Amino acid sequence: MLKKKIAALLLAILTACSAAACTGSSGAQTNSNAAGDDASNTTESAAANSEEPASDDSWDKIVEKGELVMGLDDAFPPMGYTDTQTGEIIGFDVDVAKEVCSRLGVELKLQPIEWNTKEMELDGGNVDLLWNGYSYTDERAEKQTLSNAYMKNNQVILVKEDSSYQSLADLAGKSLGVQSDSSAETALNSEEATEFRESLSEIVPIDDYSKAILEIQNGLIEAIA
Repeated sequence: MLKKKIAALLLAILTACSAAACTGSSGAQTNSNAAGDDASNTTESAAANSEEPASDDSWDKIVEKGELVMGLDDAFPPMGYTDTQTGEIIGFDVDVAKEVCSRLGVELKLQPIEWNTKEMELDGGNVDLLWNGYSYTDERAEKQTLSNAYMKNNQVILVKEDSSYQSLADLAGKSLGVQSDSSAETALNSEEATEFRESLSEIVPIDDYSKAILEIQNGLIEAIA
């Protein structure tokens, strides 16, 4: 999610950025994965109009300070997460953002944020954009300026490798971890998912996907969306 001028610049870079493995087509809507933030579509729809109002000086401010502040969830592998060995924030979206900033001639500053308050962080000017497996939804497109989609993902359920769960029906009476304000939560709360949602014994809010995976391994929850 970003200002129109920044969106137009990033769109141009992403379109040409073969080194960053950009594969989405213009205007494509794709599903996001379970490690990911979202149920409907990964990354974003292009702004309908890339023409920038004169009042939007967001990019000028970034150039002036020489850095682009990227808000992300640093516990969201593989898109953005902290390497436990080095303490460095790494991931697919981090790599793409570094390449984009290199081509734009600004430094990238990674700013970990609470994902359920991401819009507040952006509106408050604490970050310049949100970029971390941020999926397209119609609701977001109404309120935010989104780049073109550049990755195709599917919404899935993650379970322990040696578990007996093979279908959604197998999770009836079990607990499911879901990140607040994510596309996974949106999908779970949709009308289409009513039967599955009501079959669960508990929906557990999760803040950290890395810790949630440990909870699955330790038997504290059965699955993650």
